Amino acid sequence: MKRFLIIIFLSVTTFSFAQTAIGVKVTDPLSAVSLITPLYTATNVDIKTYNAFVSLGGFVRIPLKERWVLQSELLFKHEAVRFRIENSSKDSYYRFEYLDVPFLVQYEGKKAFRGFGFVGFSPKILFSSSFYDASKNITYGGSSQFNTVMLMGHIGGGVLFERPKWIYTVDARLSTNITNLASGIRTEYINFDKARTFVFGISLGAGYKLSKKMRTIPQEELPIIINDSIPAEVNIPQK
Repeated sequence: MKRFLIIIFLSVTTFSFAQTAIGVKVTDPLSAVSLITPLYTATNVDIKTYNAFVSLGGFVRIPLKERWVLQSELLFKHEAVRFRIENSSKDSYYRFEYLDVPFLVQYEGKKAFRGFGFVGFSPKILFSSSFYDASKNITYGGSSQFNTVMLMGHIGGGVLFERPKWIYTVDARLSTNITNLASGIRTEYINFDKARTFVFGISLGAGYKLSKKMRTIPQEELPIIINDSIPAEVNIPQK
């Protein structure tokens, strides 16, 4: 025989660990700092606070190549603008509930405990809003003044601790709206048309790394090496 069939492995089992991770994250409300400016108001209105302390949800972390990661998030956010109308003993407020969907490109170190930085954008979707007028003690539903979708920009960094199955993160983020909060239709007390929001917060996250076990390759599917350089005479039985 001129050809030898050589089986390289008797059995081969290969495991591929996809480093994709899914997890949850929440912003520490004590760390959150929020600002909204400018707000054009009626002369009898005094702006008190802009609160954007509630932010929580989940994330999916997908490695792209060495040191580069794509992280997408789905976050619930509750925000409010409080103000005092002249001659009123209580604060009035606008309240907003959003779904924020950031897509972040992240660059990080190599070690198990490592730092990282990120930048990204997100559509921020308004699904509920209300207005409480303390001077009339009435709560109104959502206004068409506010845009349903805003484009947000994000920048920040943090640290990550990686275990065989889990990752833990702490990150600081500054977010601001790139497109307008409102459409330019003035409300009774405040014009949000030119308003810009700036929100800084520190978030804690934990994620589980998904793994995928590859099938064992059957012996009949193993590669075959053919060597034509061996003389056929070696296969002839000796007499």
